[in-house]
Amino acid sequence: MIGIAITTHNRNDTFNNSYDIIKKLAPKDCVLVVVDDASDIPVQEADYRFAENVGIAAAKNKCLELLYLAGCSHFFLFDDDTYPLKPDWHLNYINSGENHLMYIFQDFSTGNKLNDTTIVYKDSKIVAYSHPRGCMLYFTKKCLDVAGGMNTAFGRWGWEHVNLS
Repeated sequence: MIGIAITTHNRNDTFNNSYDIIKKLAPKDCVLVVVDDASDIPVQEADYRFAENVGIAAAKNKCLELLYLAGCSHFFLFDDDTYPLKPDWHLNYINSGENHLMYIFQDFSTGNKLNDTTIVYKDSKIVAYSHPRGCMLYFTKKCLDVAGGMNTAFGRWGWEHVNLS
């Protein structure tokens, strides 16, 4: 079973746009959950809402927990400003044979360069970068059974993706 989770914090308009697109392009019979990380204005669609802002790692872990309890075997974690662009977007991830992948951004959409990622591997299907900056993460159940979730020791944000990957 496919599970999709969205985390959000204080970006209601951005979340609403992404949520609508994700719902529209989600595979049939998938589980879709929303975790609100204590937004000032609560997100109505939230399946779980933290009373205090706990940060990325803890919010993503709550997503994994909810999807795991729902019996999912493929997990997609979206940030609230990220969404797929076409139908069947999930198939490339599921059919890749990889247990963990992520969609990253190398630089900001504004054109500002971060200059902190380099390509460390590339073949006809996959490009691997030196610094994961995942805005959409994919995991199989097998991966999570071995690696677990994100380390909350990183606080509200920072390096949790690198550590888990």
